[in-house]
Amino acid sequence: MLQAERAPGERVRKMADASLPSLMDTLAAAYAECGRFANAVPTALEAETLALRQGQIGLAVKIRGRLELYLVGKPYRTTASG
Repeated sequence: MLQAERAPGERVRKMADASLPSLMDTLAAAYAECGRFANAVPTALEAETLALRQGQIGLAVKIRGRLELYLVGKPYRTTASG
């Protein structure tokens, strides 16, 4: 019975771990938007590393692109379409 009670928690943890690179990427973008590039760069590096470890190659490539902006003191911004 105890094993069955842990299963939902384990699923939630795995889902949280899988979303962590994306959350770290968002945090890095927020730091950069506020001009805190000294925080944005290491946060983006950590997000990229986590994404690569989890096999999220596409996400890691996107994070790397944003990281390159932060390294030259520019925030990441999207344009509204439509």
